[in-house]
Amino acid sequence: MVPGRQRIVTANEDKTARVWNAATGQLLGRLEGHTKRLHSAAWSQDGQLIVTASEDKKARVWNAAAEQLLAKLDRSLALRGRSRLSDQLGGVTRGAARTEKTDRPCEG
Repeated sequence: MVPGRQRIVTANEDKTARVWNAATGQLLGRLEGHTKRLHSAAWSQDGQLIVTASEDKKARVWNAAAEQLLAKLDRSLALRGRSRLSDQLGGVTRGAARTEKTDRPCEG
């Protein structure tokens, strides 16, 4: 759920993420593009981005308001050290998320 807002995002077996109004249950949007079922979906702290992860071994970064795909990350992308995810993506998620220190590729 987005802090201070009444929206939630769900990861679904039909390969989509859905954004809902938490108070009314109304469907607000669908994020489509994965080729296999989703494992997870999460909001950025500011509520502007959604990150989805799927069995297709890809993570995708979405503009939540526009339902627009901003970036695709696959399991071969190694996120190392304490760099910001925004640095890895050329700034599209400026300040929205941080990566954990790891010496292995992301497992989507």
